[in-house]
Amino acid sequence: MPATESRIYQVDSFVGADCRGNRHRVYLNPPFRSSAERDSWLAEQDGIVVLLACDSRHQLPRLAFYESAQRIRRCGSGTLAAAHVLDHLGHALTAAATPAGEIPLRREGSRFGYGAEYPVMLTAERDFWSPLLNKPIRDCCLVGGEDDYCLLELENEAALRELVVKIERLSRSTARALIVTAAASRPGYDYLLRYFAPRHGKAEDSATGSANPALAAYWQQRLGKSLLRARQLSEAGGDFLVELEPDRIWVMGETRWT
Repeated sequence: MPATESRIYQVDSFVGADCRGNRHRVYLNPPFRSSAERDSWLAEQDGIVVLLACDSRHQLPRLAFYESAQRIRRCGSGTLAAAHVLDHLGHALTAAATPAGEIPLRREGSRFGYGAEYPVMLTAERDFWSPLLNKPIRDCCLVGGEDDYCLLELENEAALRELVVKIERLSRSTARALIVTAAASRPGYDYLLRYFAPRHGKAEDSATGSANPALAAYWQQRLGKSLLRARQLSEAGGDFLVELEPDRIWVMGETRWT
């Protein structure tokens, strides 16, 4: 039987040996009496907040994600943090209801994961995106709808590390978040990424699970692999294991209490 009392947990997602990942506050069954009370509480919180509703009246736990008090449609690291809490409570990890739809969940050893559909990806012109960066673009594609992603590949890891994005211009130019990637040169990894989403509350994110279904589909075409390891080159760092199956993509990562 799922827990019904209110409780707050702190969980880091997509951590690794030298990766701090993304930090979350998971609020289990918050007792807000109104949306105004909820919004007032959220305005006082830092970082990513996950509201987790889990009780005996609903078959699936329900998730809502907020960054700087702004509601987010999808949050991969927040989904992992919620899975960590649900597993701790003894809840069977099957699926969760989110603003982006029902998401399957699972645990494999010390990793938690969630399943995503294969994304719709279209080739894009570089001329629109090139002025937003200080590095040349090797390849460019659009992912999903107008408020989803643009994925850009750079020449190598050095270019990705030295990348500077014109954040204000990006925010004015498009509703899309920007995923920038390069092939990994370090042993044990297949691709690297950085992620910029100024319209969603943060110029550069630390560990972005939701970027990896598109990245894994993109790099599978290049590398011919169905199991990929990725590293996010943020200040905190994020570590990902992505498995491509015929009907979905699984994004896996380590979590820990904070």
